[in-house]
Amino acid sequence: MTEQVTAQKPGLVAAFKYRVAMVMTSGLALVGMASAEINFTPIEELLTAVIDLIPSFMDLVVAIAPLVVVIAIVSFILKFLDRIISMLNFG
Repeated sequence: MTEQVTAQKPGLVAAFKYRVAMVMTSGLALVGMASAEINFTPIEELLTAVIDLIPSFMDLVVAIAPLVVVIAIVSFILKFLDRIISMLNFG
């Protein structure tokens, strides 16, 4: 069996290399215009505000946890008594 071999056009590879070189050159020009200075002040303010809120959330969770436990115990007792009463036959 023979395979068909097709030759690439020499101008196609050269055009591709030219386009790649142009893209890289323009990319290097853009890098020179970029600023390396970043203003971290807004980020620091945001982090400080979040850190200040965390103790408030922890106090809220600690205050609500006993209430959740009491509600769970009361609902268990009421459901238990409801099932006992529903099993009784008064007739």
